[in-house]
Amino acid sequence: MVSQPRQRVIGFDGSRISSRPRTGTETYAFELLKSLATLAEPDELRVYLNTQELPEGFPEETESVSMTAPRLWTHGRLSWEMARRPPGLLFVPSHVIPAFHPRAVVTVHDLAFLVHPEAFTNRQRQELDIATRWNVRAATKIIAVSRRTKTDLVEHYRIAPEKIVVVHHGVSRGFQPAGAAQIERVQLAFGLDREYILSVGTLHPRKNYPAVISAFELAVDAGLTADLVICGAGGRDAASTLQAIDASPIRERIRWLRYVDQNDLPPLYSAASLVMLASLYEGFGMPALEAMSCGAPVAVSSTGALPEVAGSGARYVDPLDVESISGVMLELCGSAELIERYRSLGQQWARRFTWRRSAALTMNVLRAVRDDREINDDRLGWSELAGARPQPGSNDGVEG
Repeated sequence: MVSQPRQRVIGFDGSRISSRPRTGTETYAFELLKSLATLAEPDELRVYLNTQELPEGFPEETESVSMTAPRLWTHGRLSWEMARRPPGLLFVPSHVIPAFHPRAVVTVHDLAFLVHPEAFTNRQRQELDIATRWNVRAATKIIAVSRRTKTDLVEHYRIAPEKIVVVHHGVSRGFQPAGAAQIERVQLAFGLDREYILSVGTLHPRKNYPAVISAFELAVDAGLTADLVICGAGGRDAASTLQAIDASPIRERIRWLRYVDQNDLPPLYSAASLVMLASLYEGFGMPALEAMSCGAPVAVSSTGALPEVAGSGARYVDPLDVESISGVMLELCGSAELIERYRSLGQQWARRFTWRRSAALTMNVLRAVRDDREINDDRLGWSELAGARPQPGSNDGVEG
């Protein structure tokens, strides 16, 4: 570990904030940094970029260091910067701690490659395991995005529980019920002229799309009139999902929209009769909160972090039981009363999760590690955040 002068600067690995398309971990880094930048004191935050400049939306006074490199950016270029001009602390929200580093905090999003190894290739498992082992050993403190991820870290890597602090994601402000004009625009753009059940997420085996498709076929046989719409980038892991779509006897009722721009997701969520997220495992499950915030009725798996994230705002299915998934499709889509009930419950629950709250809790962790103060996961909360707690009636979160 590099020795460094004690100083107050918190470094932020911003190598993922400009990535496109922006999936879950990139969204986390981008949204968290935007809120951290508004909470940081003058000259307290420094962002390291592998692009020329910060994306739009950040305060002008946010300090950034551009360090473009064709390859080996983390262990080469960023490591050199850490050795040459180290901050008091480096925070890595969605990547790997560099080989040379000061004290560091890293976020671990999930251990899906260990919990469901069958959903990954041997090479993927090896690469993810090597990176995770390095991160959790090199970090002074670990942020887990859910208590499920914390439990998995303790179980699989024998990490001391007190080294891990849980800080949930927030929900981007753009996720709110869409107006009729927005919905009509998106429906016309994607050719959605019927009611639909929506599933959102990369076409990875752990998203369990083949089971969702089988459940949809059972529901249609039982009289379901809605279509099934899947939004998610394809790639090398998409084969099982695409095969299930092609082999379906009702494939004309199944739409794959591929990757959908963030601006189009709120209207898609808002108009859905049901959002079904039947993943085998999630370290968090951001689409559940996004859908709830848009007023969609949501059903999620009873496994992984989804019960922790969706709470009382969603219905639950057994992801290994096709009939369980099918039954919830039929039950909710067939009842206007239930649809309205879960629209309301979901919106109420999702208000607990904001990026300002997530950033305030994260900043508390970063400052504590930088300043050699102890921090206890069980005590981490609004009472320790002077001035950060939202006022009653505000849009910055509610106590859970």
